[in-house]
Amino acid sequence: MLEKKAENQSNIRINNQKLILNEIIARGGASRADLAKAIKLSAPSVSANVEPLIAQNILIETRREHATTGRKPIILEFNADYGYVIGMDLSKGRVTTALGNLTGTIVYKKEGAYTGTRVGMDLINFVEQSLHDFLLETKVDLKQVMAVGVASPGILTEREHVRIDPQKLNWGLFPVQDILSRRLKTKVIIENDINMATIGEYGTLSKKEALNSFVFVSVGRGLGAGIIINQQLFKGSSGGAGELAFMRLTSKGDGGEQFAESFVSTEVIKQCLIKKRVLMQPTDDDDRVLRETAKLLQQEDNEMSALIKEMADHMAMIVSHVAAVLNPQKVVIGGELMLLSEYFLPTIIEKVKEVYPFPIEIEVSTLRDEVGLIGSIEIARKEALEQMIQ
Repeated sequence: MLEKKAENQSNIRINNQKLILNEIIARGGASRADLAKAIKLSAPSVSANVEPLIAQNILIETRREHATTGRKPIILEFNADYGYVIGMDLSKGRVTTALGNLTGTIVYKKEGAYTGTRVGMDLINFVEQSLHDFLLETKVDLKQVMAVGVASPGILTEREHVRIDPQKLNWGLFPVQDILSRRLKTKVIIENDINMATIGEYGTLSKKEALNSFVFVSVGRGLGAGIIINQQLFKGSSGGAGELAFMRLTSKGDGGEQFAESFVSTEVIKQCLIKKRVLMQPTDDDDRVLRETAKLLQQEDNEMSALIKEMADHMAMIVSHVAAVLNPQKVVIGGELMLLSEYFLPTIIEKVKEVYPFPIEIEVSTLRDEVGLIGSIEIARKEALEQMIQ
């Protein structure tokens, strides 16, 4: 009975300290009186919970200028430099790495080498070495890194790496998270790249507006969606929720059916550019693909304009299907293709409104190619905060 009571008291302390820390981070600083009022704790309870955090240097006491006369109030601020987190994005065929502080602010970013044909243990070694090289460049000691978030294509379970596209990154059958966590001596969290992007997009939007349900649709090398329900990421029973690539769309002309990705992806545009001899061979340089596409659209090239119009129609169909099932408050569309959003978005909004009768906001991500990194940093930051309060 005494052990159970002690455990309950420990859980209460941990919960209260998390509430205090989150409130201080959200406000950018708060006095003890502010905290007591905001989270409905007594003044003695607030003091009892903040003192250990001050002793550990997690919280810092400062005095700020105050509008009224008299003594300046003591403000508690979160020590964002208590440690660091790292985000890695492998979704575009190369390793992009970012260093973040504990408020989630990216302080340094670097695009690294392409993953190429590396698979299994060779890929694990490559990612580990990429991280070490990055830390050498930033002059940050690995001991200061509290957690690492990695955005990876496919679905990584405890037993296997489920790859939707056989051409994409392949971890093999190795327990990747465990191997990297053990080698780096810090927690490594690997999550589907679209889910990471969803976390990044939702975290940014929720600072400005109340969102209970939200869908992030990514259209680029592949096609997928991340789903937020009741402010939580929804992954489904096997982690496969939002795999829009499995949707089938009816093909115009032959009446057959093909996967949605056959109609909507950068690969479709690449094939058109090769056919027009703008590209002489396939390339992994998506920036070049989009630049060449934009040139043709600006020149009002009939073939490319017709292709983009057809892709926009298919995207509208996909968004309307997702909306019909989930009825979200907002759908944000991101991914490489949305760098051409001016050619896509008006058609998508118009077509969705024609078939979907409920209010829905549809917009393009403003985070562009950083959204996966931002999500990776955020998931690592949350893990770091969990470690700080135990």
